[in-house]
Amino acid sequence: MKVLIVDDEVEIVSLLKEFVLEIFDEVEVAYDGIEAMEAFRSQKFDLIISDLNMKNSDGIEFLSEVRKLDLHIPFYILTSFVGIEDESILENLNVTEVFTKPRFDPLLEAIKKHHPENQTALA
Repeated sequence: MKVLIVDDEVEIVSLLKEFVLEIFDEVEVAYDGIEAMEAFRSQKFDLIISDLNMKNSDGIEFLSEVRKLDLHIPFYILTSFVGIEDESILENLNVTEVFTKPRFDPLLEAIKKHHPENQTALA
């Protein structure tokens, strides 16, 4: 399975990539929504983890573009702050779940359910 991590903080991307590679086989990274959309259009991903507030193109813009092409890909938000307006928009765009930085453990537990071994256990 291939995961796309999107965040403009290099340290966060590096650390998160290391953790996600303990669960999934492949991880691709992007540092803003524009890079992320280019990657999404050119590759097949099974899951996306994105920050909300980034330069050039934010997580909501990226999620909105992703949903035009794929309504079902699991899309997780990992961010420092989510405003009430953002929560409503994210819900309408069918975000899978929102997590708050800097804690990764709840996010990592949530994405484990998408691993193929866990999919067969649930079936």
